[in-house]
Amino acid sequence: VDTDDDEWLEMPVPEWSLEDILRADQIVQKLLNVYGWAASPEMQTWTPLLAEIGMRINATALQALNEEIQGAIEVKRAQTIYDPSGRSSFVFLLSSTRFPVLEILRNKEQDLVDQCKGREGSRREKELANLRGEIMERESAIQVGLASSVAKLRRVIDDGLRIVTELDTIM
Repeated sequence: VDTDDDEWLEMPVPEWSLEDILRADQIVQKLLNVYGWAASPEMQTWTPLLAEIGMRINATALQALNEEIQGAIEVKRAQTIYDPSGRSSFVFLLSSTRFPVLEILRNKEQDLVDQCKGREGSRREKELANLRGEIMERESAIQVGLASSVAKLRRVIDDGLRIVTELDTIM
């Protein structure tokens, strides 16, 4: 059984969005949950053939990837022209918790934005533009690094998805 759910795995790394990395995070966690289910004593005892299929998931490689990407992407509400309340609009952001340098830079950016509203505004605008450029560079480097880590394990993830599909077909 083949699905379209894994087409994103074949995209070139520079084309990966934060949403794709979040998708990988969720899929890796799901694959690890299936492996844990298959490794449980109950499954080993009562349905050893199903457990054997689930145990084919490469949990060692996926666990290492999970530690790297888990929680790296946050989904936050966003105010837009079409949704000024921010109730229906969301954005994907790199986690300031996982990447403290981003929190420092974002706080500095907010301080400069506040200063630009005052009388020193024109002097600070160039500094703000430079800082935003630095933030974009850092975010891009982190995003490419995360996407590269996932891409290195494309085959492992794809194999895991096939195993889950096989289990789903049997059950």
